[in-house]
This record gives sequence, C-alpha cells and structure tokens, in this order.
Amino acid sequence: MIQGGIGNCYAIASAAAVAEEPDRIRDIFLTQKTNKAGILALTFYIRGKPWVITIDDELLFHYPGHGAHLIFSQPSKNGEMWGPLLEKAWSKVRGNFLNSEGGMNVNTLRSFTSAPVFSYSQVNNDSLKDLFNKMREADEKKYIMTASSHGSNDSMYNGCGVAMGHAYSVLQTFQMTKADGEVIDMMIVRNPWGKTGYSWKWHQGDPNWTQDLISQVPFGIDPTNEDMSTRHGIFFMPMEGMLPQNGCLSDIQIGHARENEGFSDNWYDKIDTEGQETQNYTFTLPQTLDEGLYITIESYYYNMIPYQCTTGYYTDMYGNMRYNWHPLLFFTVYKQVGDREE
Repeated sequence: MIQGGIGNCYAIASAAAVAEEPDRIRDIFLTQKTNKAGILALTFYIRGKPWVITIDDELLFHYPGHGAHLIFSQPSKNGEMWGPLLEKAWSKVRGNFLNSEGGMNVNTLRSFTSAPVFSYSQVNNDSLKDLFNKMREADEKKYIMTASSHGSNDSMYNGCGVAMGHAYSVLQTFQMTKADGEVIDMMIVRNPWGKTGYSWKWHQGDPNWTQDLISQVPFGIDPTNEDMSTRHGIFFMPMEGMLPQNGCLSDIQIGHARENEGFSDNWYDKIDTEGQETQNYTFTLPQTLDEGLYITIESYYYNMIPYQCTTGYYTDMYGNMRYNWHPLLFFTVYKQVGDREE
C-alpha cells in the first residue's frame, strides 16, 4: 500500500503489515467478489467485537490535468484495489476521510485483526536486546509489527532522515555477522509513502555494505539497490536506532495474531453506564491456561466520537487545558484466592 493525500500513515502502515499474511486481509473482506450493486462489506473490530462496515466501490480521483490517479491511497503495483477500499471503510469508521487523519497503530492493528496489541517504547541499552528478542519471536510466530517515530509533523525529519510523527511497517528482523565476528541486530522497515530518506547507519548508500553482508539480508533483497528506498520505501536499520540518543524510531507495536493456533474471541458489551464510574465483573477461568489468555477493556478508538462524549477536558503537565479524544479507562484485575483478593 502507498499512502495518498491524507495523513493516515498509521492505517496504511498497519494494513501493509497485516498484508504480509494475505489471508488476514481476505478475512477482513466479507464481500470477496464484485457485484452489480457495487457494495462491499468489511469486518472491523471496535470495542473488542466485530462490526460490519459497508461501503460502495466508488473512489475519488484527481480532476483532469492532474493525471488519472487516486487522491488517497494507491493501488498495488499489480493493480490490486483492496488497499483503497480498506482505507475508505476505515475512513467511514472515523466519520470521513478528513477525520481519519492522525491516529495510532495500536488502534488499526487491533481493528483490522482483533489481535491483542502491545506497544514498546522508552528503550534503553539494558532493554534493547530484550525488545529485539521479542521481535524475533514475533517473526517466528507470524505476528504483525509496526513502528513509529517521535514528533508531530511528518514534513520534518530527525537526524536519521526519518519522517517525524510517522508510522511504519516492520517487515522482518535479522542478524548479520561482520568479518570481525561482530553480530548486528537489524530490522527491515517500510515507509508507507513508498520512499524513504533514511540516512543513518546501514542506509542504501552506506559503504559498509559488503557482498557477504548483503547475502545475509532476508528474502534475497539487495539493500544497496536504490529501488528499495526510492520505489518501495524500504530501509534497513540497526536496533540501536531505537535508543533515545539516536532517535530514529521511538516505538514498536506487536499484534499477537494467533488465529492459526486456535485462539478465539469472546466479549461482553456493557451499555447504559452513564454516571457509573466503577464497574465490577467476575470471570471464572480454567485452572490451567497452557497457551495464555488475553483480557482487554476497550472503548471507541481515538477520535471516533466527539470529545464531549469522553471524559472531557484535562490539564497537561505544562498547565494547558486539553481534551481527550477517547475515553480514559482504567482496568484492574483481582484474583480470588480463598477468602481474599490479590
């Protein structure tokens, strides 16, 4: 997917990451074939449960003189249109295309797949290797990964040549061993713009690339091929780029997509809670959970509902009055052990 003329990089990067396993994209589309009515149905997960979103198949093009291409996200290189249609459905969820600008990877990963999503930030020298190991495990289990950079204006670039306040797909992690025996932890990252200006260590023109190192890159990709950066938006970054002092990327999101392991969803939808600040629920769980259990509490995603319907205004750390674009929810789990709670 290539991002178009709207600031929804978080959605495009998430969709591209999901598409690494094509069946996950197919599962979103309830309508698998074209029809005379031109109506499509897609499944998104909102508040933890599946919602059917219907759209028509009409898309906006630039007016004559600007060339015959879409205004928003672009079709794939081989002409597939699932990307623009998925984007249109997500824009409907958010109200319209304009209102879909700005968002968080964790929301779209969760919405597109129902997978529980974990975000990792504030990495330091002690936790960097642990994060890399989590990402390696995610690769092995075919989990979904994205990344993001600090900032609020993607027209500005940090010292690594990475757009600030921007979202990215993480395609793969790998290790490569230099001639002196040094092992370097790496990740393959994709900018949804389809191009990148990444200029830090191991960039496309870095003279440190040798034929031996190139041969260790997954998928037979040549990282020195200019097409990788200028036509596909792919760059190769060492994990140390996650450290605050380097500041290339700031956060990693991992979606635990485990549909092939027999995991399933269940939910309880509570309504009519106006004026009730605290809710208590009791769940009876099996004695043993060999494969794990995920529990979430969810409301509407960022900027989906008017801020008047959320928890309203608050004062930030600088004394400025701001408002919440989504409700603030706090979730505490207690375990009943005999007559006491832990």
